[in-house]
Amino acid sequence: MERISDGVFFSIPATLPRGRHELTRDQVLAVQRERLMIAMTELMATRGYEPIGIRDVAARAGVSSAAFYECFADKRECVFAAYDRFIGVLLERLAQAATLRTTWDGWVLAMIRAYLDTLQQDLVVGRAFQVEMDAVGSEGARAPEGRPPRLGRPNPGRARTAVASRPRRAAADRLRRRRLRRAADRLRRARSRSAS
Repeated sequence: MERISDGVFFSIPATLPRGRHELTRDQVLAVQRERLMIAMTELMATRGYEPIGIRDVAARAGVSSAAFYECFADKRECVFAAYDRFIGVLLERLAQAATLRTTWDGWVLAMIRAYLDTLQQDLVVGRAFQVEMDAVGSEGARAPEGRPPRLGRPNPGRARTAVASRPRRAAADRLRRRRLRRAADRLRRARSRSAS
């Protein structure tokens, strides 16, 4: 199983000491939380979201299931904590690139370059959250912080429409991936020309 790249999106914490130690409970929980988010990310990149169980995540992280539940309420909360970290790092890198004063085309290229370079630095995290996060599906739709999700009245027609739109979504996903590959190819060509 592939591992994340240390220091890009996540930092692999040091092993916790056994027995009595000087660490506070909050420090121990912070280390366990980081290890659990790393484990969830690596498992998602390898297996996808659905087949992962909490025991799998805890075992990969080297913690007990009880420790998992001290850090997260459920699998979904763990995934979103890791995803929030992913988004935070990407936005930080994009904000750094956005400060460059250049033409519009140069700015757009700098933003794309910052985005793709960040993903290139940790392909495991990129695969987990750019490919597998979509598999979280409707479970992935969440309400803004502190507000319960809005639930509409049951509508059988909505379910039929959702099923009927799957082929269109798949086609749109293929188109989006194709465009992203083209942009990455253009970026590689531009980078190789500037290196020459």
